[in-house]
Amino acid sequence: QRRSNREMTNAITGVTVAGGLAQIKWPQLTNLGAKHTSSIMAGQWWRLFTPLVLHGSPLHFACNMFSLQSVGPALESWYGPERTLGVYLVAGACGNLASCYAHMHGLSVGASGAIAGLVGAL
Repeated sequence: QRRSNREMTNAITGVTVAGGLAQIKWPQLTNLGAKHTSSIMAGQWWRLFTPLVLHGSPLHFACNMFSLQSVGPALESWYGPERTLGVYLVAGACGNLASCYAHMHGLSVGASGAIAGLVGAL
């Protein structure tokens, strides 16, 4: 049954906005939460998820949030809020894991992999 709601899309956006504001107030959060391959391999598994709420610039943030607001409600209407969150988190973690193999060095942040997963699930 199709439902028209945005509760999870808005919740994800809210958490990401909070992450962005925290990143502005405490810039060191970028280093502590970004995808960093050797840190993930050393057991810092949360770095597969924390990059989803961190962004490299205001434009990067704005593009990801626009994309999330464009795609998220459609997915929620098909799959519901819980599955939408599941797809978002699994796709984001898988995107960061793939990035570990493609880019072994340096830091990366953003929700593009998670949003691409939402698009793929449609």
